[in-house]
Amino acid sequence: MTLPRPLGKQTRLVKKRLKDVGTQWSPPIEPKQNLIRRKPVPGPPHSSAHPTQSPDSQSQSQAATAISNLHVTGSKRGSSPTPPLDPPNAPDPHVTPASQSPAKPSETPAGSTPNKRARGASPAATLMPLSYSEASLPDLVILISSMLMELIRHNDSIPLANGHLTRFHSRAPPGISVRDYLQRLTQHATLSQPILLSMVYYIDRLCALYPAFTINSLTVHRFLIASATVASKGLSDSFWTNKTYAKVGGVSLKELALLELEFLCRLEWRIVPKPETLVEYYHSLVEQTPGYEIDITGKLELEREEQEERERKEKERKDMERLEKEWEKRETERLERESMDRQRASSSRRESPASGGASGVSSQRQSPSSSSSSRQRRSPPPL
Repeated sequence: MTLPRPLGKQTRLVKKRLKDVGTQWSPPIEPKQNLIRRKPVPGPPHSSAHPTQSPDSQSQSQAATAISNLHVTGSKRGSSPTPPLDPPNAPDPHVTPASQSPAKPSETPAGSTPNKRARGASPAATLMPLSYSEASLPDLVILISSMLMELIRHNDSIPLANGHLTRFHSRAPPGISVRDYLQRLTQHATLSQPILLSMVYYIDRLCALYPAFTINSLTVHRFLIASATVASKGLSDSFWTNKTYAKVGGVSLKELALLELEFLCRLEWRIVPKPETLVEYYHSLVEQTPGYEIDITGKLELEREEQEERERKEKERKDMERLEKEWEKRETERLERESMDRQRASSSRRESPASGGASGVSSQRQSPSSSSSSRQRRSPPPL
């Protein structure tokens, strides 16, 4: 195939455009040197804005096609192919690119992923106080429920030995979760920190004295309501009746009585743990639960002292405001009383001159008679 005459200029133009092949970028053609046109795509006839190509333009498009095919097959670097002759962002030959500027290469360094999202920092661990009596009840419920769920996941995978059932077994797992059930008991049965930790102590003691019992999805709920009832009566000075515990736990009063009796018999009626035992259980719960730590540095103590100081200052501020309001009220009442007294005094002064003038005239009228009578008394008697 013989190429048209202007092939030499176009070849030089292509070599100039593909000068920087390593960066996979080539500058666009200047408007004056834009001699190569795109290959027409067959389709419906266009409007009059796109006129029919002349023979010269057809020859130029055929030359462009031949040059692009020659360049793709004869690349200097076999590992990386060169970009096509007309890139997607090339200017339209029918539109004069007056405002178009050369595209700049990407400033993203090689080997890096653009718009890479930074990894979020791990959440800080929740600090628990050294003494379990100062621990918050919601946090303690989370610690105990997490431990119970670990036991349930482990024991549910173990088949029931010889099909032996206990008083604490249910027909099917209840619909409420362990955490929600323990939170319900803590809130409505007013369970304190020692009672919650004693329930954990009862698990080890009951499993040691009653080998047929295990904590699983069928026994955990009845164990919780029975242990809460027994611990409340054994460790607390004030507790509810069995009717209240049965209503909170979702069992009948007769069933709760049977569970309580079975629980006490299996524990041999020893239900009061030692204080140091509860401390050991508390520390082990915090250490085994991820996201919780014992406050060794005393940070919680400082925060508590700062909170108490803020509350004390706030109380003092409110007391000062209350005293100022009372003083202003008393001062206002005193000023009102003084103004009323001044008004009464001024009104009495306005009334006093009229009464004083009338009394003076009457005294003047009575003075001659009184003087004559005095003279008569002083005159000697006649001879």
